[in-house]
Amino acid sequence: MTQDINGATRLICLFGDPVAHSKSPHLHNRAFERAGLNYAYMAFRVPGEDMKQATDAIRLLNMRGCNLTMPNKIAVIPFLDKLDPAAEIVGAVNTIVNEDGVLTGYITDGYGFMKSFAEHGVEVKGKKMVQMGMGGAGTAIAAQAALDGVGEIVVFSPSTGKSWERVGKEVALIAEKTGAKISRHDAHDQPNGNETRHTPGHQPVRKPGQQTK
Repeated sequence: MTQDINGATRLICLFGDPVAHSKSPHLHNRAFERAGLNYAYMAFRVPGEDMKQATDAIRLLNMRGCNLTMPNKIAVIPFLDKLDPAAEIVGAVNTIVNEDGVLTGYITDGYGFMKSFAEHGVEVKGKKMVQMGMGGAGTAIAAQAALDGVGEIVVFSPSTGKSWERVGKEVALIAEKTGAKISRHDAHDQPNGNETRHTPGHQPVRKPGQQTK
């Protein structure tokens, strides 16, 4: 980092465990320098059980905010003042913004993904979106797509293991919180003429050549 640090420089940081391997300080400090922003970015090893002290430090030191990586994305939530709608749905936070001591938690995976459509002139409202998988970032993307007014979201997920049940709960929660039309389907189904497993209340996806019953 070549920019000067002075009495007006505000700190932004990464809280996680471990963080020694992180490239975030290098990337963010270069970005601040190019944008002419008087910020400094550092990484701090903070275990999940210490998030109360960490959020107190944000307020005490008047940090502009921070990013969070595992295991702190969920552990931090009880110590925040507000949650962005997407973060509330997902139940995880990767960014905290400090506005005069009020800490708001955001989940930015979905926001960044959906913003890329807008930047390329792609209108998403009322459109149908098909999504393969629904892990951490995938859940955030589906939640943000619903909040942004995507007309229908079709999620394909493996029906084996615990993921099928988890995805079903997340699909139901997104539908409840946003009113969006969203359904879950079995990614392992083969084109054998059978309907896909799907979330109750939604029509299954038909295979090519399959007749509607």
